[in-house]
Amino acid sequence: MEPKILGYSFVQAVHKERATLKTLAQ
Repeated sequence: MEPKILGYSFVQAVHKERATLKTLAQ
């Protein structure tokens, strides 16, 4: 696995978590 892909996946996961927290906050 390339570091680039791994980093991208991590960023995607963080964004997904933030979106979930935002939805729960509302």
